Amino acid sequence: IARVLSGERPLTVWGDGTPIRDFIHARDVALGMLKMVEQGITEPVNLGSGDGVTIRKIVEVITSCFDEEIEVKWDTSKPSGDKLRIMDMTRAKSYGFSPSVSIDQGIRETIEWYVQNRKQVSKRYNVFTESKYF
Repeated sequence: IARVLSGERPLTVWGDGTPIRDFIHARDVALGMLKMVEQGITEPVNLGSGDGVTIRKIVEVITSCFDEEIEVKWDTSKPSGDKLRIMDMTRAKSYGFSPSVSIDQGIRETIEWYVQNRKQVSKRYNVFTESKYF
């Protein structure tokens, strides 16, 4: 998102876009965590969507949110990563959790947030660079 908004053209993405990942919106994670705490759940619980989305689809959704046609260059000389990473949602579902924010809606909301807040992003506290513990 930052690279599209910064004007990178063509947009270069590592790999071929075929790896599948499990994405979940931060709001759904927060609600899922609250649901587990409210129920007194102390065992580990995966919070994901349980659905796979290709990296290619993520790039297509991001670029479709802009008014201009954005050329994407897939750099297959770079690694694509693991072919498949999807969360097992069995335990989360057994406690009544299911995400509500679709990948399309989540990306649109993230772009809107980033456009409104991108000047603040670099001013945020970074625990890795600012903490005395790292």
